[in-house]
Amino acid sequence: MPKVCEPCGFYSVDNAPTTCPTCGKPVSFTLLPPRGVAPAPLANAAPDPNTGTARARRQKEGFLGGLGIDPRIAGIVVMVLVGGALFAARQYQKKEQLEQIQPGMHISQAAKLIDTGKGMHHPKMVRFRDQFAPDDTSSGSVDYEDGGNHLVVFWENGIVTRVENKGTGGLGGGTRQIKAKITDDGDDKDD
Repeated sequence: MPKVCEPCGFYSVDNAPTTCPTCGKPVSFTLLPPRGVAPAPLANAAPDPNTGTARARRQKEGFLGGLGIDPRIAGIVVMVLVGGALFAARQYQKKEQLEQIQPGMHISQAAKLIDTGKGMHHPKMVRFRDQFAPDDTSSGSVDYEDGGNHLVVFWENGIVTRVENKGTGGLGGGTRQIKAKITDDGDDKDD
């Protein structure tokens, strides 16, 4: 096994010396060739046709590397596209849900379609959907807007009488707002 003296560079091809004959320091085992000598080619490496020597293996490039695209940039683009698709799917789902509100249905059913109960909820506040019992006979209107959907629902004696779909303002992601005017026996309440 070859040995080398690190401080002075003495190199021995045999295993016999334990100290360096030049500087007297201990020698250690090495698998490297002497300083200034190129390493021997690998036994199973194909020689380079231009130089006749073995060439180092090249790392395989991925699909994106071959196209010159940084994988991190591609990952960010994919995340943005997935986020946009999820947002668009949520807006579409809410629009379909709001289209189910029809004149003739009870306000408690319409309120459950308008206020799904998802998201932040403060325990001291009554949700819009919880304001109406199945036998509610109130009258009023509700103006619902969530940035992408805008709907106005009117009801009398607990039955929806008119639904106005104000359309969408695009894919906007504004804050959800529910403005309701409920009339019970001549009393107006603003929520």
